[in-house]
Amino acid sequence: MATEVTPSNPPNTPGTPMSRPRLSEKLAALLKSQDNPIIGPKTATELRNWLTAQPEPAMATTDDVDEHVTALSLVLKERPGTTKLEAGARLDLYARALKGVAKADLARGTDDLLRTMTFMPTPAEVLKAANKYAARREFAHFRARQLIRDHEAKWKPPLREEDMASPEEVAALMKKLAADHPSERDGCKRVATGGEG
Repeated sequence: MATEVTPSNPPNTPGTPMSRPRLSEKLAALLKSQDNPIIGPKTATELRNWLTAQPEPAMATTDDVDEHVTALSLVLKERPGTTKLEAGARLDLYARALKGVAKADLARGTDDLLRTMTFMPTPAEVLKAANKYAARREFAHFRARQLIRDHEAKWKPPLREEDMASPEEVAALMKKLAADHPSERDGCKRVATGGEG
């Protein structure tokens, strides 16, 4: 079963291309881990294709921020002492604070806050919840690039059977090396261990 490593652009999000390559469970787990194996060419190609197909996430617009903050305000209580005027003016602050947040990250972050918060979160709390998903996506991309770079620098193809010497070739080479050794040439004998000879 194939799994998307990152939460960016999930299959349920409108406008998501369903043909994007997905990573195998094993490769998705490798990107989440701290292991640094030298991957082979097939895995490197799979990672390159996956990285190439990852679109830049769409940034949340002011309307997106308004939509999510309004959803939060409908469900969560205002902090004690907040006036209606302050609550209305705060919408502009949310829009400023959340500028540059990916739309999908904002949606997931606000969903998390709806499940965990009692009072209306501050812009910083919404940003922190959204950044958790951005960090996961960025880490997966970093790991993929790191594994590809290590593959390009360190991977060597395995020896093929036809590239290996046969036992007869090894025996002939050993005989030649022994014949070329200085102790065998010119009838000269050397003492292998201490003492004078």
